Amino acid sequence: MLRLIEHEQSQPFDAFAASGKIPHYTKTHFYGELCRRKGIEVQRVSARNEKDEIVATALIQWEKCGRKEYGYLCYGFNLDYTNSETLQFFASALTELAKRRGAAYLRMELNIPRIEHEKDGRIKPEGFNNEFVTAQMEACGYHHLGYTYGYSGNRMSRFTYCLNLDQPLETIRKQIKHYTAYQKKNIQRAVSVKLSDERDLSILVEAERELAHKLHFLPKKEKDFRQLMECFPDQARLYVVSANVDQALSHLKLLREQLICQQGKLINAQRLAENQKQIAALDQEIAELMRDYQGLGESNWALNSSFNKASMSITSICIQRKFCRTSAPLLRCTAR
Repeated sequence: MLRLIEHEQSQPFDAFAASGKIPHYTKTHFYGELCRRKGIEVQRVSARNEKDEIVATALIQWEKCGRKEYGYLCYGFNLDYTNSETLQFFASALTELAKRRGAAYLRMELNIPRIEHEKDGRIKPEGFNNEFVTAQMEACGYHHLGYTYGYSGNRMSRFTYCLNLDQPLETIRKQIKHYTAYQKKNIQRAVSVKLSDERDLSILVEAERELAHKLHFLPKKEKDFRQLMECFPDQARLYVVSANVDQALSHLKLLREQLICQQGKLINAQRLAENQKQIAALDQEIAELMRDYQGLGESNWALNSSFNKASMSITSICIQRKFCRTSAPLLRCTAR
């Protein structure tokens, strides 16, 4: 017999999130604290079995659209979707909870891919197929709003790359795809990475501002990142990436000369085409470096011969696995 706990304690809530099949930082109480900072009411709910063990959790964000309240579950329930009994109970219990509050609807976008695809878009014959989840949710009274592609209609980023960084460095390297190739490129470009703290948030903000200008999106403010680090005190990590542009240009030009020298020895047309493609890519990279970081003139070049970029990583207790990026869309549904 399952029972609903309408206000679950934070510690068991996070412990269950860490052990789930689809762990994500938005399913922890830390994320709830971040939402509260933004003025959003948050409720931690769970389902427990007869042994008083948690079998499902959900972090509900109660928000308003005009005068109407609605509930939003970022990435949906945290449970085993193959267990129809648990899913049926939890989905129905949360629907009733929303009705008692007078909410207009309960909406979620599950972080479950639909069907595995090949890189060219074809369905992979022996890949995963999670369409049964759609049928399960509809059987629980939810309305399917259609599958989304890319970033359409999603409040959160569609893809999430999860990697536990609280491991030995060598173990982390083995879990990063094409790590050796990336590391070789970093060495050629005199790139180094260091773990930093909130004192370097300005670097992250500036990097995002530049990217936002290039890709035409609204960048976050420094206070948003600061709140994230405050709400995830032991989980958020700020990494600063530095590069010596003088050394990078020198190495790239040398690499280009080596590729040109190889052309006289290449007989195979495919190898020659690949060589020319690499040279063209290097030409573009060299031009971008000179334009972005050497454009202030030779007098300023010596003073600006290195630059910093930053990235934010959440290594919370619930992020212990790496999710595969696929071309499969996510499921959106709502209960009224």
